Parts: sequence; structure tokens; C-alpha cells
Amino acid sequence: MPSQPTERTGVTRRERQRQRVIEEIKEAALGELRQQGITGVTMRAVARAIDITPSGLYRYVADHETLIGLLAADAFDDVAELMSTTRIKAAGESLATQWYRCCLALRTWSIEHPDEYGLIFNADPHAPQTENVVDASHRALDALTHLCAAGLADGEIDPRRSEAMEAVTGTDAEFDAQILAASALATLVGHISLEISGRWNYLGGSSEDRFEKVVVAVMFLVGFTRQPERSAGLRVVT
Repeated sequence: MPSQPTERTGVTRRERQRQRVIEEIKEAALGELRQQGITGVTMRAVARAIDITPSGLYRYVADHETLIGLLAADAFDDVAELMSTTRIKAAGESLATQWYRCCLALRTWSIEHPDEYGLIFNADPHAPQTENVVDASHRALDALTHLCAAGLADGEIDPRRSEAMEAVTGTDAEFDAQILAASALATLVGHISLEISGRWNYLGGSSEDRFEKVVVAVMFLVGFTRQPERSAGLRVVT
């Protein structure tokens, strides 16, 4: 005879069902973001997309800010996973080459996901600064921070050559690595944002080549003492 479901089992099943619905909600919200832009991601539109009432949607998502926060956290986590995977796959390369690969991977993701990119990196961000979003944004920086920390430790990054030197303490390695990584990311994101918006079109030439040169320039500003291996296998195809 099958055992009777316990209260704990019932809770687990309910939680699994709840998580399935939340994933469905996020998928629908992402669809609205890609089709209609951020203004199209409304509670009513998402509820209609998954065929529930707006009031029913509030059983799973507290409010509109929470809904946008779920999308933003997922986007940051996508960046974090991509950067981490890229770094790990290039673990046998120099730190400079690992950094270079990570930066090219960031651009590839950004070009392929302009709506998610805009949600988290636009100058006027729509993502709320809730705990889950902030935590995810920190994870997105982890790969570059790790490489900065390793570079500072083994001398492949010389803070005396860095344009961010005034902010580098020289005594708190973790903080210094975060400062260097964040400064670099801000510069790269600025360039990518202008590329996505078409502001660089008047320059002509290859946007890919232009970005690769920007990455190397940013590496110099960070304080890297070595050039990355810029082989054909590292190039981004868009």
C-alpha cells in the first residue's frame, strides 16, 4: 500500500508547482520584453500571456518591481555564467588572454540579447536595486574580479601602471581587484551601449575589430603587463 503523503511532501510539491509557475511567468515576461520593450512588461500583459487573471499573478509575484527584478537577476546571472564558463575554458591561457576572452564573450552576449542588456546596463536602468538583483550584479563581475585578483597576486597586473591607481589601496587585495574590474566593466559597457544604439556606425570598418582594440586599451588602463593572445579563435562572430 502506498504511503500517505506527509505534510512535508505536500509542501515540497506545492513549492515545485509554484516554481514551475514562476518560471512560466519569467518566460512570458521575457517574451514581452523582447517584443514590446520594457514598457510592454506589465502585470496584465504577462497574466494574459500565461492565461491567468492579473489577481492570480500576484499570488506568485508581489508587484511589477518584483517582476522586473526577476528578469534583471536572470540577465545578470546569464552574464555571470557566461563569463565564468569562458574563464574556466581558458584556464590554460595567460590571465591577459582569459580577460580578453571574457570581454569578447560579454560583447557577444550583449549583441545577441540587446533587450536584456538594456534592462541591466542602460544609463537609465529599469532594474530595481532589490537584494536579488544587487547580488546577481555582483556575480556578473566575479570572473573579471577573479582575474584582477590573480593578476595583482602574480604581477601580471601592475597597479602602478593603472589609471585607477588612486583608488587602489595596495593593502586590500580583494577591494583593489573589485575596483579594477568594475572600472574596466564600466568602460566596456559604455562602448557596447553606443555600438548597440548605432552611435559608432559613422566610423565605418569592423565593429568587432574596434571592440577588440578597446579591450586591449582597457587592459592597459587596468595595468596588465602582458598582451593577450589575439588568435583567430578568439574573435567574435555576430
